Amino acid sequence: MSSIQKNPAMGMEEIRTGYLIKSPPSNKFKSLRSWKRRFFVLLKRNEKEHTLTYFRNANDRDKPLGSIEISQISVLFCSPQSHRKWRWIQKTFKCSPDSVLFIQAADRQYFLIDEN
Repeated sequence: MSSIQKNPAMGMEEIRTGYLIKSPPSNKFKSLRSWKRRFFVLLKRNEKEHTLTYFRNANDRDKPLGSIEISQISVLFCSPQSHRKWRWIQKTFKCSPDSVLFIQAADRQYFLIDEN
């Protein structure tokens, strides 16, 4: 992911940007076609407010597909090998634990996989 930039149009500071593979909602979890490569931007509104926003690609940054409010994250795991879905993720994506992030925010769970 690339580093900090100002985004005056949005009135926020971009802390990090880059592509991640995002998991679908739980009911479509094991459908590989439901997993999507998305362009993520970590935005800082102020010292206490951050948002992880995602887009179809880097060129569509004026059309967000969704976002995760950092303040609503209740669980965050780097390398989530203890999660019950980990075996399926590792087998399907052939990824190392270090490249996977698990987020529980509000009533939704996300797995984010770094392509590198």
